[in-house]
Amino acid sequence: MWYSLTIRRAGLVSLAGLYLAATSAHAQSTAPEPLPAAPAAPVVDLSPVSVEALALPVSPELAIEPVDILDGEALIARRTQTLGETLARTPGVSAADFGQGVGRPVIRGLAGARVRVQENGLGSADVSTISQDHAVSIAPYAADKIEVLKGPQTLLYGSGAIGGVVNVVSDRIPDHVPERGIEGQAVLERSDATLGQRLERLDVTAGHGPIAVNLQGTKRLTDDYKANDNQRIDNSATDTSNYSGGTSVVGDWGYVGAAASHFGRNYGIPGEEAQIDLSQNRYDLRGELFEPLAGLSSLEFAAAYTNYRHTEGEAVGPPGAIFDNQTTEFRLAATHETWRDFTGTFGLQGFTRDYKAFGEAETFVPPTTTRSLAAFWVEEHPLGELWMLQGGGAWNIRMKTPARAARTGIMCRSAALSAPGARSARITWPP
Repeated sequence: MWYSLTIRRAGLVSLAGLYLAATSAHAQSTAPEPLPAAPAAPVVDLSPVSVEALALPVSPELAIEPVDILDGEALIARRTQTLGETLARTPGVSAADFGQGVGRPVIRGLAGARVRVQENGLGSADVSTISQDHAVSIAPYAADKIEVLKGPQTLLYGSGAIGGVVNVVSDRIPDHVPERGIEGQAVLERSDATLGQRLERLDVTAGHGPIAVNLQGTKRLTDDYKANDNQRIDNSATDTSNYSGGTSVVGDWGYVGAAASHFGRNYGIPGEEAQIDLSQNRYDLRGELFEPLAGLSSLEFAAAYTNYRHTEGEAVGPPGAIFDNQTTEFRLAATHETWRDFTGTFGLQGFTRDYKAFGEAETFVPPTTTRSLAAFWVEEHPLGELWMLQGGGAWNIRMKTPARAARTGIMCRSAALSAPGARSARITWPP
């Protein structure tokens, strides 16, 4: 049995008012009277949903590439401690779990480094691709929307993401000022079976004038879970904390802001005595400018510095292995105005990663420094009212030390032809 309480500022007042009004009318009534017909429900125009991980953000129905989006009430109902379990009901997606503390997404049977996991377009910067018992350092509870992208456009995020891209969209850096000055939600969940879960979460965005501020905090504890025969699995408990603070300046010209966040998780490996204690501090800068230069409709930029560290070992005694990963990543994308029915996006993305391992891990993963810089360009052109032609390419250079191996060249070029519905054709080369 589990209990969940979610409070949203706008919905709480209206629901409470309806409940109190109905209760008062029932108490004062001495005889049943026919109730008036309920008024027709007001028509609410929902804000459009776009896929932010695509080079040209469009609605899922018009996207040439195969895209799945999890947001709104569906996300609230499905989210769990790991991204893999949260997305497990998405077609083509499963979870590679190792106890309840680990659950990396698997797309069409491809896992590890073949599936890129990122937050707002920048990588998670953890070491979850090195071993199956390493967790992803992104909490689904901090997500406003989760996008699963498959197809050639995954090349915009590197040549290794041949399985797909999982993009977690969060509002750590607000891109708007709340109309009523403040908005947010508080979540309290309790479970007394199987997991023994306790969850508290607070997410508040406030603003005045052009300034907006967002504060978030999540604490989630789970006990050793029980198997089907009600037998408790030792060393399967988890302790997760995630909190952040961000601010931005918003105007008709766009927005620019920064945020700092912390993610921590302590969890055991079932069937062993090993404990993993990970900690990640992340600092983000992000913004978007509307019509910054002649010929450009928008310019988006993002950068992040991440300091990740986790230890492995028994609960008592020194750690047997230490993993340290420091990453700096940036992304710059410009969308040009429509020219002869052509619409396109071009940009740069690069990162520098310093990885070190100590103890037992050092014997099979040597210290490595990786530098990467990529350029991309995607264009699309309508062919009549039903078809859309899209093409693009990417160029990448990557260098690793101590091997000092450099690789330069065109990663892939692709062209796609699609219409709303099932009609589509796609060419990608080199194969």
